[in-house]
Amino acid sequence: EIDSVRVKGKTNSCKIYEVYSHLGIEEIISKENNRTCFLDGLAHFRSGNFPQAKMFFEDAYFQNPNDYVCKLYLDRIEILKNGNVDDWDGIYDFKVK
Repeated sequence: EIDSVRVKGKTNSCKIYEVYSHLGIEEIISKENNRTCFLDGLAHFRSGNFPQAKMFFEDAYFQNPNDYVCKLYLDRIEILKNGNVDDWDGIYDFKVK
């Protein structure tokens, strides 16, 4: 599981999984090596500890600059840190369809 999101107008969230078995062996190894760092970042992101999440995602992204998911979270953290997250429940809400 790499994400849990809620689309505009809905109250239920959906989980998103990353399938990377189609990637080359080097990319798979890189993702597996970064797995712990990514999961730590994800846990901090979901708990609302964005500064700590950013550190883990930056580290994972530095180790594998091709990892789009880490970059996605870094971009989200930038958006969320400038907004009101008082009601943060760990699920990213899409504001547009």
